Amino acid sequence: MTTAHCSSDVTKPCDGGWAPNCTIRPVAPPKMKAWVDFYDPYIEGKDDQGRTLDFILSQSDDWLQDTRFYYFWLFPVTARQQADDAPILSVEAVDYVREHRRFREQIINSVIRIMWFLGFRVLYKPDAANKLEVLGPHNASQAGQAGQAGSDPYPRWLGTSFDHRNNQQRVARMIRSLRCLTMEDEARAIYDSFNEANDMYGNIVSDEASESWKLAMTRKVKYYYWM
Repeated sequence: MTTAHCSSDVTKPCDGGWAPNCTIRPVAPPKMKAWVDFYDPYIEGKDDQGRTLDFILSQSDDWLQDTRFYYFWLFPVTARQQADDAPILSVEAVDYVREHRRFREQIINSVIRIMWFLGFRVLYKPDAANKLEVLGPHNASQAGQAGQAGSDPYPRWLGTSFDHRNNQQRVARMIRSLRCLTMEDEARAIYDSFNEANDMYGNIVSDEASESWKLAMTRKVKYYYWM
């Protein structure tokens, strides 16, 4: 039986379980292996609803808004949250992603698609110091001047409706997931872009949502070693 042991130190030496640089790697829990396959472009695995990553990223913005649970597969975290059957990142999976550039590129593809859905243009430069550059609203015709009547550059999250609040929580999860995947710079770029946009357009986002972004960006990440 596979069990999990929690540690906040990803460089913990191999002690008979699994840790980075350990030569003995036990089989990951089935859900975690399914997530690795889901993000592997050579395998093109499926989520628990039978959807591939390419299928999800090719869907319309309305589909992304209205469909549930796919988001937990795009951006898993290291603890159980909301969906009982969502993948939970182990340190094994995190290290595997770090070792294989194709996984990071696939994750960035998810970030770019979701950021577009949320209204942002994103440029990714893998060999630059600041790899992820958030360029602002992709619909310039809607952006207008900050505070201008009728301007709505970010209609998916800049507001107070249920859908707005739901997407604000999705932002927090994306930030947290990237940090769990040791993509701190990318997480910071996203965190800063949402805060700057919210400030520019009147601080419409609730204090609760803003705090969830802050916690996602600052709270210490704990990992699990599967033994």
